[in-house]
Amino acid sequence: MRPCRDSKQGSSKGQSETPRYQVVLSRAAANQRLPPKLIEKLQNTCLPALSANPRGVGNPKHGTLAGLYSYTFGPQGGYRLVYEVRDSERLVLVIALGPHDQAYRRASRRRPR
Repeated sequence: MRPCRDSKQGSSKGQSETPRYQVVLSRAAANQRLPPKLIEKLQNTCLPALSANPRGVGNPKHGTLAGLYSYTFGPQGGYRLVYEVRDSERLVLVIALGPHDQAYRRASRRRPR
C-alpha cells in the first residue's frame, strides 16, 4: 500500500506536463464526515496526487471491487479513498472514503454498474 505522503514525488522540472484528471467526489463521499486534519490532508496532498497519476498512487482492487482503486491516507494508513478512473473523460470518481473497513463496505454498495 502506498500511503499519502507530504513530499512531492515525481517533480516535473524540465518535463512537459501531462494532462491531469479531474477528481470528483460522489454525493455520498462528499457527505462523509472526517476530522478537519484529514480533510486538509485530502485537499492539499491526496487529491492533487490522484489528479496527476490516479493509477500510479492507488492500489487496484480485485473480486467484487475489480476495476476500482484504493488510496491509503490518514494516521497509520487507517483511511481509504475508493475510486474509479474514467480515462475517456479524464475523470477520477471517488465512490467512498472513510475508515478502512467502512470505505470498502460503502464502495461495494455504491459501485456503478
